[in-house]
Amino acid sequence: MDMQEVQKEVYEALDLLRNSFTIEEMKYRFFVLNTFRYLNESDDHPFHIPTELRWNALRADGFNLGKRLDKAFKVLEEENPALDGVFTIFPFGMLTETQEDATLFRIMTIVERLPLGKEAGDFADFLFSFFSDREGRAGDLVTPPEIPDLLTRLLEIKNGTVYDGTAGIAQFLVKAYEYARIQSGEVQLYGQEVNSRVLALSKMNFILHGIYDLNLKLGDVIIDPLWKENDKQLKKFDYVIMEPPFGLSRWGRKAAEEDLYGRFRFGIPSAASGDMAFVQHAVASMNEKGKAAVIVPPGVLFRGGPDQRIREELLKEDLIDAVIHLPSNLYVGSGIPVVILLFNKAKQMEHRGKVQMIQADQDYLKRRAKHILRTQDIDKIVHTYQMKAEIEQYSRIVSLSELKENEWMLNPKRYFGSAEIETPIGTVQVNWSQYEALDFPKVELGDIANVFRGLNTPSAKEFTMDTEYTHKLINLADVQDGQILFDTLTPIYLDDKKKIRSYEVQPGDVILSSRGLFFKIAIIPPTHEKLILSSNFIGIRPGRNVDSGYIKAFLESPIGRYYISLHQKGAAISMISHKDIEKLPILLLSLAQQQKLSADFMEADRELKETIAAAERKHKEQYRKLYEDMGIMNIIE
Repeated sequence: MDMQEVQKEVYEALDLLRNSFTIEEMKYRFFVLNTFRYLNESDDHPFHIPTELRWNALRADGFNLGKRLDKAFKVLEEENPALDGVFTIFPFGMLTETQEDATLFRIMTIVERLPLGKEAGDFADFLFSFFSDREGRAGDLVTPPEIPDLLTRLLEIKNGTVYDGTAGIAQFLVKAYEYARIQSGEVQLYGQEVNSRVLALSKMNFILHGIYDLNLKLGDVIIDPLWKENDKQLKKFDYVIMEPPFGLSRWGRKAAEEDLYGRFRFGIPSAASGDMAFVQHAVASMNEKGKAAVIVPPGVLFRGGPDQRIREELLKEDLIDAVIHLPSNLYVGSGIPVVILLFNKAKQMEHRGKVQMIQADQDYLKRRAKHILRTQDIDKIVHTYQMKAEIEQYSRIVSLSELKENEWMLNPKRYFGSAEIETPIGTVQVNWSQYEALDFPKVELGDIANVFRGLNTPSAKEFTMDTEYTHKLINLADVQDGQILFDTLTPIYLDDKKKIRSYEVQPGDVILSSRGLFFKIAIIPPTHEKLILSSNFIGIRPGRNVDSGYIKAFLESPIGRYYISLHQKGAAISMISHKDIEKLPILLLSLAQQQKLSADFMEADRELKETIAAAERKHKEQYRKLYEDMGIMNIIE
């Protein structure tokens, strides 16, 4: 049976269940029935199934089928403690009416037609992908199959122990098992998962792939790590492979502060994001020659505060082997790019004190809204990493001293001399190194202008709908095509003189969007309104002998946009701080040169607008004439 036929059968089964269950409930029950049937048809597993509870006995007739299945599954789990919670996670007994039993009876008939046996693992992979596409963001996270494949190849898993502390549906562990077998190796798998329903799926995934040592435990790995050598030490593994939840806020900070296993010796992450807590747990779970691969969001690479200190300590201990930046839109329901952090406690001598940066975010196949890593993309990453190859604009070996100079940031983009940037003249390649080497005087923007941030969200009492407002607030939506839309500004009342001094803008100030997907910039025109910047903007007030139009033009230039993209932070929403804008090295020209350039840029923009307006007028006249030729112009008002 090919996959098209399989999909047809699955659709038929789901159609029968649609009126009784949600997609999630259908998924669990469908996996339960298929796993139970697989155990009945396979004789190479260690589980005991009493004769009266076997598949053929249960579906001999459909009377009280739901309740009989629940009873059978309860006994099955009692007979086989390793299966505890797998088959009873979602009961079938709620289907009590004769009509519903008939539906379940038909579904079991469909399940009998589906391919299991040696094809069971492929079928499980298909089912996970099938349900993931339909559940979207609401479903359990299913990792694109290319990523477990990539990570197992990067770690070169062959023999030993493999651990995943955030196992999910155990995709990484299953792939490690399969990869090791291809290499004629043998691995022992260990996992922990916080969600009981997902844990049930992970055990079923193991079984359908022919893995019967169900070393998968239920619990929160930060609050209560369950794989231990004794009560005082974590179990150590040859390979650690993890994909923790991204940006988790309730991650167990109090437990980390009270941790007795020494996992957080590099620092306690902030309460806002637990990414670095999971990273440190992974590192603490490596044995003396262990390797680890952890999937993280980009924020881990550049966040300040506690995360920066943790990065610094990890680098100083020479634990980080490589950073691999993958494309965005790899995951169903999420557009953010992801990063692979590779750790190695037994680096080769020539690579000690160094980190390999691989910028692989441009290599993918685009299919609708999704990006897919192709075989050649994976091969390129693996070969580049294993050979420690340096490839222009793709891979570079960075020394510890250079990392220190860059405040321990791990964003690969920062360590390449050039990048492609979208600009008013199209997509261009910017070479930052050549710009820095230009024999022209440069100065930091903060030395010739006052750079300040906008006002955080005003309190409710500061918003006002009546005429007694003191200022108008500029939000992102109020700036379009370099112009401020005064009619849409939000009136607010401010009597705090400190806030007014800090956030009030005046004619001639340049404002630059500090967050969001779109680059927005404008100059405050002459106005009688008192204006306040929102926190979505950075204000730039030129000093003496500095022209506003020149600053705006430089920020819009390929060099300005490259600098901004280099310093943007954030996974889901890009942000840049006013401190970074202060450090922008800008070409220092005379005031006369600045003013001439500013005027010329303004003239170029004016000519473009006039040309577009003229073309639009001509287009309308052409259509009007064509409508006259059609004979319909006289009935159009």
